Amino acid sequence: MSNIIDFQTRAPARRLPEKNEDTADIEFPPTKRQIASSQRNPLRKSCHAVDLAVTIAGRLQRNEAMPSLDVGLRLQEGLDAARLLADKLEGIMIERKIQRMVREIMMETDG
Repeated sequence: MSNIIDFQTRAPARRLPEKNEDTADIEFPPTKRQIASSQRNPLRKSCHAVDLAVTIAGRLQRNEAMPSLDVGLRLQEGLDAARLLADKLEGIMIERKIQRMVREIMMETDG
């Protein structure tokens, strides 16, 4: 009797049925936690779209079944949100560098 479990055999991902005219797209509204978090930190507003786009991209790369939603639109929204977030983070980084340089100059002139 062996205590080894073989996880190598995985069933392929099941394909969802094709979208027909009677179905509607699924919208995932932000949770209360996401809303509260974005109110405390405005940079988090972009994270939901980025997270959804990353999830979709991963599923596409693995050829997994996708629910009926506009994949291209969701990926573009995530891409736009990621660029906006990167620009904001870069602005904060530059602002901190400038503040640090000003403090160093002030310390040199005081000393």
